[in-house]
Amino acid sequence: MTVTTNDHTETTDVIICGCGPTGALLSALLGQRFVNNVVLELEKEVVTDPRGIALDEEGIRLLQQIGVYDKVHSEIGETLGRIHFISGKQGLITEPFMEMDMSSTEGGTGHVGAICHKQPVMEEYIRQSARRCPSSVLRLGATIMEIQEDGNWVRAKYLDDHGKERWIRAKFFVGADGKTGFTRKRYLEPKGVVLETVSGYEYQETWVAVNYHMDLPTPETHPDFPLWKLNHTPEDVYDAFFPTGFRFIGNPDRPSVCGTFGPRKERLWRFEFVVDVDKGEDPNEMATYEKMSEVIFPYLTHPGQRYGLNAAVQYPTDCMHLLRSRPFSFSARSCNKWSVGRVLLCGDSAHVMPPFGGQGIASGFRDAAGVAWRLALACRPDFKGSHERLFNGWCLERKQQLDRSIAVTVANGNLTTARSPLKIFVRDWILCFMRLVPSFRRKIELGPRALGMVRYQWKDGMAFLPDLAGGRCLPQVYCRSVLLADKGDPPPVQFTDDVIFHPESKSTLRLVVLVDNLEQAGEAHSELASLDLATASNGEVGTDEACYLVMSPECQLQQPSNILRQRVYRIATGEEFQSSTLCENRPPPVGYDMYRIKTDLGGRKYVLVRPDRFVFAACYTGQELVEACRRISRILFPSSEGGTAKL
Repeated sequence: MTVTTNDHTETTDVIICGCGPTGALLSALLGQRFVNNVVLELEKEVVTDPRGIALDEEGIRLLQQIGVYDKVHSEIGETLGRIHFISGKQGLITEPFMEMDMSSTEGGTGHVGAICHKQPVMEEYIRQSARRCPSSVLRLGATIMEIQEDGNWVRAKYLDDHGKERWIRAKFFVGADGKTGFTRKRYLEPKGVVLETVSGYEYQETWVAVNYHMDLPTPETHPDFPLWKLNHTPEDVYDAFFPTGFRFIGNPDRPSVCGTFGPRKERLWRFEFVVDVDKGEDPNEMATYEKMSEVIFPYLTHPGQRYGLNAAVQYPTDCMHLLRSRPFSFSARSCNKWSVGRVLLCGDSAHVMPPFGGQGIASGFRDAAGVAWRLALACRPDFKGSHERLFNGWCLERKQQLDRSIAVTVANGNLTTARSPLKIFVRDWILCFMRLVPSFRRKIELGPRALGMVRYQWKDGMAFLPDLAGGRCLPQVYCRSVLLADKGDPPPVQFTDDVIFHPESKSTLRLVVLVDNLEQAGEAHSELASLDLATASNGEVGTDEACYLVMSPECQLQQPSNILRQRVYRIATGEEFQSSTLCENRPPPVGYDMYRIKTDLGGRKYVLVRPDRFVFAACYTGQELVEACRRISRILFPSSEGGTAKL
């Protein structure tokens, strides 16, 4: 809901500039928390060009949070599968010197490691999620013209989709309008905000990104194609030339990356290659059909001996429809400040990175998740804390996580872009040795997931209690209610996020109670009833909204009782998930650990979780929980004098 004042200035809580993936997700997350927000976006429709094509499991978890999980593996994309690192000496069929398995479920979110998605479809579903929230307004075709700011408000002038000049004011303004957008370039850079090179990774190169849509050749359309005589079907031909998974091609002459994206049935293919500007190559010229064909078509040409033929076999080029060929400059850079006064930056406005880790969209998603609940706090009428310190804590946390994302990018980039013969020789031999050791080989296959889930190293201003195991990302597993469903049917399998963060819950921090059986659940329920957590937490925690999670898949179904009128669930096995509708169109949960929450939290009983799925505090006893609740106000509503320093 927005309000128009007498001077025709519209008023809302948050203005979001940009409705790309980050801005749209932020609007949806704010809408879930009933924070009024207006999104101003220049384009009237979703941009149809698929720019980003990979999303990791944390990104999938956030799509789940806004209610579009059912579209992830059906319309948005499919599992990335295996990432193959190859030399490219024999084209795309070259034996990999290293592989990562993105289809397993070992990262702690309950999801596969990554999907290859069709960005326009994903963006449209994120926008639909935002539009379902009465608090969110998407204003497309709006051109931002000016930003003004005082101590209490941010005012923005924009042209609406009819070219009419309008003003809108809000408590906060979030720039999610990209690295060349108005917010940073025109408003914050004059205030000292600079996009700086990330220390330790001075990577900066230009690549050409090419998108294709493929038709299937048939005996009717291409009667002379030689593989028909070998009984290949059109689908066989497509699978042979465009194998599943992604390939990082460590060709020392021209490093490249390629793979299918979106639902495989749509036959979309991405190929990216480096432009050697040191040798005088012009990026725009390399993006022309003639030049990029010289780079790409050899990879789509197989030696004839592979099929027992004398001549080489090339995929019919008239079946390849070029959708996009554009040069891009890639670098690892981050702004020195992500917030100034009441104006904040998210996504590419705040940071950019090379494409080797598939972390671009995912990093913007994490920005939105981390700032959304803080904006909800700062927009409260009774908020008395320092929003500068609140958002500074967000910046501190996100930059730690961004460093981790860049580390993934660095590792993949080094594997792909090595050009020195000595470095390539050493790389291949080290990886060959590591693949002989099962434990090393599995860590290689896990890729960045081998590092475990994110855990922040505490700094003053961060919103968690480090002495009570705070700052770690809460794992997600599968669960089922312990109550009998209607007509005696077994209850459905669910994700734990969906029961912990129940939409009816009002508390800022959600209380999760981890127990081994129903008897312990009853004891915990009695203990919580004796604790006045509402008073201790100033209403930020409610015991009546607690979620009880029984760490036993053998917990028997029960009829309702006093404790079971609460939300009580037991963990579910991988087999139960595999047979559920949640597993449709995706691989079974190989490597899934249903005890992951208990293991990561070291057997602690009471867990306070932030809306962005990070642990605020985890406690062994009720008394520890009370003490944690008493410290909430000092952490979530920091004073300008630095009231969070004493933990």
